[in-house]
Amino acid sequence: MARYAATTGAGIVSVPLTATFAHDLDGMLAKIGPSTGLVYVCNPNNPTASLTPRKDLETFISKMPPNCRVLIDEAYHHFVDPSASYVSFLDHPIDDERVIVMRTYSKVYGMAGLRLGYGVTSPALAKQMNTFMTSGSVNAVVVRAGVTNGLVTDVVRSYAILATWTIAAWLIAARVVMRRR
Repeated sequence: MARYAATTGAGIVSVPLTATFAHDLDGMLAKIGPSTGLVYVCNPNNPTASLTPRKDLETFISKMPPNCRVLIDEAYHHFVDPSASYVSFLDHPIDDERVIVMRTYSKVYGMAGLRLGYGVTSPALAKQMNTFMTSGSVNAVVVRAGVTNGLVTDVVRSYAILATWTIAAWLIAARVVMRRR
């Protein structure tokens, strides 16, 4: 996603992982400036398979400035065993309109390369993001695969189907993306 944003001229601030391949949340907070529009956190992280504890992420989000949003990429959520430290923000949301949770059907449902996924956020932020959605961002083959697998419902069709690059288009408008490398 960061590579896509970079090709369009979006400013990107990278924060290296820690020595244990975990997100450096303090380092990310230190890099957030007045123009930072979005912070990207992949949890569970790929390719390191590290998990950032839920309470650490909640603390991190509470310290972010009010104009900054956080995108929590849970693409690998289905590969995590139940744990006290990992709790999905989609399954157990917090009351913060700046949080966007993204998942994909590409991994666990065997649809790699088809780019069918969804984002869940507050109604106000979803409305703002929809201004960047392009017409036909999910093609008929992808939707048919989702329907065949029982993944695409009327609710998902109406509110949540977003191709991964559609969210990337919104990131460009945010102007600054922070990533995990």
